[in-house]
Amino acid sequence: MWSVRSEREKIRKVSAFVLLALIFGAAGSFRAFSADWVLSSMPFTLSQKGSHPSSHESAANLLPKLILDQIGSGAVRVPPRDEMLDRTLENLRTERQSLFLQLSAAVKTRDSLVLEGYGEKKLRKKISEAEKKIREIEEKIEENLRKQERAVSEVTGENLSEEEKKKSALEDFLSRFKKEEAAVVSESMEENICVYKGDSSVLFSAGDFSLESREFEKSVIDAKINGMLFGSLVFYGNYLSVTVELKIYPGGKSMGTVTEVGSLGGLTEIASNIAQFISPLIVNSSGVKLYFDIVPEDVAKSARILVDGVVTQLSGYYIMVPSGMHTVSVECPGYVTQSFTGFFRDSPSFFIHVPMSELRNGTFTLYTKNPGDGNLYANGKSLGLETDDMRVTIDGEPVIGQLIRTVTDEDGEKKVMDSFYYIPENLQVEGAELGLNAEPLDLGKLIDKRRVWAYRGYTAFVLTLPLTFFAVGNYDLAYNGFLAGNVEAGEVYRWNYLKWGAVGLTAVAGGFFIYELVRYLHAASKVLPVEAKPGKREIRDVIEKVDMEQAEPDGESGSGEETESSVGDGSDESLEKSE
Repeated sequence: MWSVRSEREKIRKVSAFVLLALIFGAAGSFRAFSADWVLSSMPFTLSQKGSHPSSHESAANLLPKLILDQIGSGAVRVPPRDEMLDRTLENLRTERQSLFLQLSAAVKTRDSLVLEGYGEKKLRKKISEAEKKIREIEEKIEENLRKQERAVSEVTGENLSEEEKKKSALEDFLSRFKKEEAAVVSESMEENICVYKGDSSVLFSAGDFSLESREFEKSVIDAKINGMLFGSLVFYGNYLSVTVELKIYPGGKSMGTVTEVGSLGGLTEIASNIAQFISPLIVNSSGVKLYFDIVPEDVAKSARILVDGVVTQLSGYYIMVPSGMHTVSVECPGYVTQSFTGFFRDSPSFFIHVPMSELRNGTFTLYTKNPGDGNLYANGKSLGLETDDMRVTIDGEPVIGQLIRTVTDEDGEKKVMDSFYYIPENLQVEGAELGLNAEPLDLGKLIDKRRVWAYRGYTAFVLTLPLTFFAVGNYDLAYNGFLAGNVEAGEVYRWNYLKWGAVGLTAVAGGFFIYELVRYLHAASKVLPVEAKPGKREIRDVIEKVDMEQAEPDGESGSGEETESSVGDGSDESLEKSE
């Protein structure tokens, strides 16, 4: 018995250990995946010597902020192996410096022991302890140096013969199953690109350090910055040339340089062009192509595309964006702006279909069947509850509104109740009169009440089942006994009556439960917005006229007839429901 219990305890401990390992492993993976890659910039410099007007100095400070504002929003980056190597070497370098300081302190402590006045035996013991500590630190330094050499070999394969490379590859494979022999250089993981301190208007300043000095690099690393932009400006009259270089830290390796020329009044366009060149270098990819199909065609010629709030020009039928999440907007005068957010990655190109709808102008009237005390809101604007004065402006977007009323409940208490409604675009036409059958209710109280009655119906149905099973079972026994000659016919008739009575009771209880369940589901559905309906027959003619004018801008009859028939069918059905 003791051995069985012992085995169970062992199984519990092992299970708990495995569960904790999985939890911490998952947490570690999440942290690795959600790491940030921080981008910043130094204030750009003016290459030409001498005094400069304030406009030139303002441009040198404004340009890096404009570039940062257009780079890295929602993008992700996978660092290459050589960048991971630089990070590993920097960590090892910092560790060695710390170990060397510890070694220096340990040596000084050992040398000072002779001045402490210890006896010979105690002095030897103290010196032995100090030398042991010194050896431990020296072993850590040696291990650090071996890790550095191994890290370089893992990534570059330097100083290794072909046979040693094969052996190293085998060791790397086996190291995945041995924690103590894990690879020195971490695997590349996706990192979220963000700007320094989360604000593109904040530039990095390292004081008076030279940009090529170790002190400058250390200040950048201490600020947890991974990428830095350096720029210089050359002015000739009202025109300037901007040269921007991207460097990765630690290491200070240059990832690329771009030069752009423009006017002093076109700094935004210059920053946009530079950002388009720098972005693929940052995300470590060539970017993705977004192909646009904007309809109708005449709108596509004058449409303006914005990516993350920045105007972007089409190159043919597509634009290049960094891999990652972006918000795309398409604008055109006289049409409703279309916006959407998507995650563009794992594919070299994406096709985006953008149907543009014409922006309608004017107002329509909205009324309720039972006006009273309260207020009616449409897209956040108050309309009151007067049937002759509730006019809603048409803006081409669906209207989502709220009806709020003060009502007196069953207990005589006044409560503020509300309900929501929805008006689709096709009903929003000039001069339309729309009816709204939105009844303010205390939905929480109503749903709770109907749920309680649904539970009561279910309980009653379940309670009748044992009686039905009992009556049906005894009837079957009596009937079989009658066939065998052991039970009289009167007994069978009695159980038959009881059986049908119990079945009838169960049927009534089941019907009651279904009825209350339907009422509960109906009450729960009242949380959905009520859709407005045309209030008069004349609304059909108004809708058909507007849709026909939109479908026949050049007098083409074919498309107009098709639109008329489709809209007419939908309106007739809505009118029949309203009537």
